[in-house]
Amino acid sequence: MIYFIGPQLAMESSDIEYCTEQNAYDYLKTKRVMQVDTETTGLSFVDDTLLTIQVGTSEHQFVFDVRHKPTLPLVTLLLQSRASKKILHNVSFDYKFLKAYGITLANVHDTMIVEKALTNGKDTTRGFFSLAGLLDRYLNYQMDKTQQTTFIDHEGEFTTQQIVYAAKDVEYLQSLRDFQLKDADAQGLEQCIKLENAAVLAFSDIEYNGMLVNVDRWREIAAEKLESANKLEAALNQIILDDPTFSEFKPSAFQTDIFAPVEVARLASIDVNWSSPHQTTKIIQKILPELESSDTKILAAKYKKHHPLIELFIEFKEKYKKATAFGPNWLDKYVDSDGKVHTSFTQIIRTGRVSSSKPNMQQIPADNDYRNCFIAPEGWSYVSSDFSSQELCIIAHASNDPVWLDALKQGQDLHSVCADLVYGQEWVDAAEDDCPYMKNKSKCECPGHKKLRTAVKGINFGLAYGMGPHKLSDTLDIPVEEAQELIDKYFKVFPSIKHFLDKNGNFGKKNGFIRTLAPYNRVRKFPLWAGKATEPRDMGAIDRMSRNTPIQGAAGDMTKEAMVRIRQLIFDKRDEIQLVMAVHDQLDFIVRDDLIDKWSPVITEQMELAGRTIVTSGLLKSDTTTCKVWEK
Repeated sequence: MIYFIGPQLAMESSDIEYCTEQNAYDYLKTKRVMQVDTETTGLSFVDDTLLTIQVGTSEHQFVFDVRHKPTLPLVTLLLQSRASKKILHNVSFDYKFLKAYGITLANVHDTMIVEKALTNGKDTTRGFFSLAGLLDRYLNYQMDKTQQTTFIDHEGEFTTQQIVYAAKDVEYLQSLRDFQLKDADAQGLEQCIKLENAAVLAFSDIEYNGMLVNVDRWREIAAEKLESANKLEAALNQIILDDPTFSEFKPSAFQTDIFAPVEVARLASIDVNWSSPHQTTKIIQKILPELESSDTKILAAKYKKHHPLIELFIEFKEKYKKATAFGPNWLDKYVDSDGKVHTSFTQIIRTGRVSSSKPNMQQIPADNDYRNCFIAPEGWSYVSSDFSSQELCIIAHASNDPVWLDALKQGQDLHSVCADLVYGQEWVDAAEDDCPYMKNKSKCECPGHKKLRTAVKGINFGLAYGMGPHKLSDTLDIPVEEAQELIDKYFKVFPSIKHFLDKNGNFGKKNGFIRTLAPYNRVRKFPLWAGKATEPRDMGAIDRMSRNTPIQGAAGDMTKEAMVRIRQLIFDKRDEIQLVMAVHDQLDFIVRDDLIDKWSPVITEQMELAGRTIVTSGLLKSDTTTCKVWEK
C-alpha cells in the first residue's frame, strides 16, 4: 500500500491513502531494513530542491512531501539511525539532497554500487546499472519511467501518477538486495561489498562538502600560463623563420606594417597552428622523417634533444594545455554558486581504484600552482595524509621479498638498494666520495648512481602497472632489447617478486579473472577471456592486467578503508572536521585551526590501521601535513 504524508487534499486513487508522520514512524521504527529514495527538482543538490522522501518496505511505501515543513523530525530519526539498514539505488545522489535537508545517512546498501562490484570488469550496455536495468534482470519487472522527468522544476500539488511512481522506486529494493547478497556470497565478495557500501557515504561526503576556490588567483595563473605559451609559440615561429630545415613552412611574402618593425611582421606571418597534430607532425617529420605522430609523450621519451624545436614544442604544449584546460572556462564550468567545486566520483573502476569527473580532480596539475587555489575557510586549515610508498609496500608484503621488506622497515632508499643489487660492481664503481648511500643506504646525489637508480626505479614502479620491455624502453629511452635484459637481470635478483607477478598472470590467464589481496578479494573479470580459444594478443593483455590489478586494487581498497574508518569518527563532527578530497593514496580534510592537534594524530592512526588490513605487518606508514591551502 502507498501512503502519502503532506498537505495535499485531492487524491484520485484508491491505491493511495493519507497518513501522518507519526503513523509512518510507528510502522517503520520496528523495521531492521528500510528502502529509501527521493524526488528532486533537478540534479544539483546545490541549486535544486528536495521534493519528496520515500521510505518503505516491500509491503508499504510512505511518500513524504518535504516542501511544507522545515524539518520532519521523525523521518530524520529513522534515516539517521545506525541500527537499521537503508537500501537505496545510487546512494550518492539521494544522500547529498538528504544532507542538504539536514539528514546524514549511515548503514546503507547501494544496489547500484554493489552491482558494479559484482560485475566488475564485465562489458555492459547503456543502462545496465540503472534501477530499471536491475529490476528487469533480477525480477523480470519492467519499470515505467515516464514520470521521472515530471519532477523537474515541479511546483504545486503532485499528481497521482507522480506519487505512485515515487513509491515504486522503493518497493523492490529489498528483493534486489537479497539477490545481490546471494551473488556476493557465491563469489566470496562479502568483505568487498561491505567496504563499498560504507565507502559510498564517504565519497558522497566529499562531493557534498566541496572545496572552496580562490577564483581571482586561478585567473591570474591561467593568464600567466597563456602568456608563457604565447612566448613559446613566438619562439617556435622564429625557428621556422631562421632554420632552412623548415623553409617550406615560411611564407613567400608577407605584409608589412608601417607601425611595426619588419621582423615583427615576418614573425606574425608564420601560419602554423602549433596545437594542430596534422600541421606539427609535418614540421617535426622534417627532423624525424620516420615519426608518425607529434605526440609529446613520444617526443619527450626519445627525441627531446634531437632539435631545439622539439624541446620548445613539448614545453609549449604543456603550457598551452594548462592555459586552456584550466583557464577561465574551467571556473565557469565547475565552480558552483556556493563558490566551491563539487567533483563526482566513479567509485569502482576495473582495478578497484576510483576516478573523478566534473571536474577530474586527479588531473589537477601536480605542481602546486593550481592546487594552492583550493583554500580552507577562515579559521580552518587543510590536513592531508597520504600513504608512504603505498604500492611498494604492497608489493613487498604480497611477494614477501626479504630485500624489499628489510629496506622499507629500515627506512632505506629502496630504489638505490635495488639498483645496488641489480648492477653490482657497476653501482660500487659509480659512488662518489662521501656517498650517503654507501654509508647508510640513504638516497644520494651521485651522478652515476642517479642514472642507475632511475632505471631500477622505473621497474619498481612499473611493476604496479604491468609494465613490459616496450614501456620500459620508452620510459628510459633505451632499446627494447636492453630494457628486456634489464628486466631479466632484475628478476634474477628478486625471484620472489617474479614469482608473485607470474602467479597472478597465470591465474588470470587460466581463470578469466583476478582478485585483489585479502581480506577484500575484489574480483576483476576479463571479457576478452575465452579459455584456450583466447587470442594470443588478448591473453597478453590479460596477463598484464592480472599482474597489475592486485596491486592497484589493494591500494584502492586500503584508501577506501581509511575513509570509512575516519568517517565513523567524524560522523557528527561537521563543525570540527570535514573530508573534502581523495586522490589516489591521499585523503584531504579541512579542520578547525584550534582542533588540528586533536584530529591530525587520529587521521594518521586510522590511515595506518587501514593499511594493516592488507599489509598486516604494519610496514605501511602515513604522512600527515597541515597547510592553509590544498597542496601535493
